[in-house]
Amino acid sequence: MNLVSLQELPGHPVHLVAEDKPGAQVKSDRLYAARIIEKSATLLSPVELETVSADSSHFHWDLKPLSFEYNFSIDIFAINAGIATPVKTIEDIPAQNSDWLYNSGLPTGDYFWTITIVDVFGNTSQSKEGVFQIQ
Repeated sequence: MNLVSLQELPGHPVHLVAEDKPGAQVKSDRLYAARIIEKSATLLSPVELETVSADSSHFHWDLKPLSFEYNFSIDIFAINAGIATPVKTIEDIPAQNSDWLYNSGLPTGDYFWTITIVDVFGNTSQSKEGVFQIQ
């Protein structure tokens, strides 16, 4: 079967094959994709090293409603010496939301965040990163 786009994948079996340098292979059982999510949310703020209050962070994004059931999750990472360290994941944000207030103070520093669409099958689509700083 030759697929022209990922949208043709749901309903068709897929096998994952891992091969090492000597040529040994391991093949997975049949896997099926339930949905391919092509859209992702657009981050509105904080972005571009915007300064955020240490007391709370108010995250804003935009996404046109999708035709299936989903929710959002937000991932926050600290950036220390160029290394990203996970700080917090906020899950099960309702699909009708376009913002979220995180009321836990973050220490001074640089951070980035992403928002992920999560459907009922566990399929995901993650936004680009929004960088901000706490002062």
